[in-house]
Amino acid sequence: MKTIFGILGMLLLIATIGMATEEVDYNTMEMISESTLEDESNGIYRVDVDISASRVLIDYRSDVYSEDEIIEDMGAVIGTYAYIVQYYNGDVGNLIAKIRAPNGELVGTYTCKNKWVEDLDPNDQEMMVDIFLKVARTIET
Repeated sequence: MKTIFGILGMLLLIATIGMATEEVDYNTMEMISESTLEDESNGIYRVDVDISASRVLIDYRSDVYSEDEIIEDMGAVIGTYAYIVQYYNGDVGNLIAKIRAPNGELVGTYTCKNKWVEDLDPNDQEMMVDIFLKVARTIET
């Protein structure tokens, strides 16, 4: 959970700095999200984030295999997506996340609906568990 809080805090700080100097567009938020996920996660790397009004795609490679680390990395992706949704006041599409093996092979996907995270409070443990359970039901391998 501390990974999620760290990511949300880092994104908030970077976005606040960006807002002070210029309006943040999708490209800037995509780069911030990619960098934050690579720096603050267990095994996420080669991240590609594509944000649009119709969907938010987060495609990444992972070299973690323990259940706890996989769950933490999924939490980091969901937390990043929640921040994107809240930053753009819900004017982005649902999350499609693609997990790839180190060789680039697709090993799984999961989704998160925009409405699930638009009012997310990362300090509300019950809310976090509820969202994670909803997302877990969408996992496809």
